[in-house]
Amino acid sequence: MSETTRQLHIGDCLRVLAERVADGAVDLVYLDPPFNSKAAYDSAFRTPDGVIRRRAFDDTWSWTADSEREFAELAGLDGAAAPRRLLETLLELYGPNDLAAYLVHLARRLLELRRALRPGATLYLHCDPGAGHYLKVLLDAVFGVGGFRNEIAWCYTGPSAARRDFPRKHDTLLRYTKGDGFTFNADEVRVPYKALHTDRGRPEGRIWKSRGRLRDAEVRAAYLEQGKLVEDYWLDIPSGGHISVRERLGYPTQKPLKLLRRIIAASSNPGGVVLDPFAGSGTTAAAAEELGRGWICIDINPDAVELTRRRLTADHPNLEIETGSL
Repeated sequence: MSETTRQLHIGDCLRVLAERVADGAVDLVYLDPPFNSKAAYDSAFRTPDGVIRRRAFDDTWSWTADSEREFAELAGLDGAAAPRRLLETLLELYGPNDLAAYLVHLARRLLELRRALRPGATLYLHCDPGAGHYLKVLLDAVFGVGGFRNEIAWCYTGPSAARRDFPRKHDTLLRYTKGDGFTFNADEVRVPYKALHTDRGRPEGRIWKSRGRLRDAEVRAAYLEQGKLVEDYWLDIPSGGHISVRERLGYPTQKPLKLLRRIIAASSNPGGVVLDPFAGSGTTAAAAEELGRGWICIDINPDAVELTRRRLTADHPNLEIETGSL
């Protein structure tokens, strides 16, 4: 696939990935799947015919015949031995409950995503504290413990009804790579040093110390201008509830462009292909288009796919998007 890849599919990502995405075709995956939040989410977004208000998706789970079938299918898949054994253990401990149904659902799709990734490619899974600890172990099973690179805390603030716990004000981005040789563009995701660390007001030409060595002011100025590599806690990106009015589309789990810009800039190169199997409002596609990457977006909700299409063509009226439905 080339940098002109622009695909938008309606359907269960498991089937779309199996039928439409070749082995090793993808350079970067970002997925923001359901969180097992036990909640229902409604959307209200504008269309040429007015405002659409209806259910976006239900994030509730129970063990069903589909769960049993997907669990059984793991037995015949490449690379599924470790995740299957992990799920067997959880079923032995807790029984076929809602958590088991949720993890089986994601395990099948994570194995398909791993197949679609080229060697050295990167995957970011977006989750919250509810099931994040189980998802990290599941990713260890799918990618191998050595595939783990970062657990990034995306921190934000805002009102909270919590009274007996500390308010839960961060999401987690679990970053894994498929083997070595992965892309990481550190210079693309640097941020300014805080004023506290810039030593403003020092006399021009004064010698300063860095890592035990003396540096002159000119070198220090260049160092400060370059900025620092952002840490694994991100404080500078607003949460979905604080997205600018201009960017807001009315989709309940919309993520800010700044978040996806950072992920895509860090872990892919221009001309690469970025895939989002739970595309929602299309933020991944919008950021990928802006940064010169190809993209494949999938969502089971036709409203979400239509919202993504309108979002992309509003900014790029002549954009040619390959569409499909499974």
